[in-house]
Amino acid sequence: MSSVNKKMVAFKGTSDSVIVAGLIALLLKVYSNQHAQDILNTPPDFIEKIGLLNNLTSQRATGLVLMIEEMVDVAKQHLHQPRYV
Repeated sequence: MSSVNKKMVAFKGTSDSVIVAGLIALLLKVYSNQHAQDILNTPPDFIEKIGLLNNLTSQRATGLVLMIEEMVDVAKQHLHQPRYV
């Protein structure tokens, strides 16, 4: 779930799975409450740098990638919304 104001994009998420909840918490720490352009300028290379993908099942890795793609899509949509004065 996401919400957008004029300047920031905020994401919320949770899971019953402790591992997935941790992945969500990591992504929220990096991408939530950021300017849309900053989200687009922050590649998810930190995931490889900390070796996270090597320690996830393929299903969880796929889910992580899909969450990141959704966050990027929300940021892109925010940048392309018409601005009203």
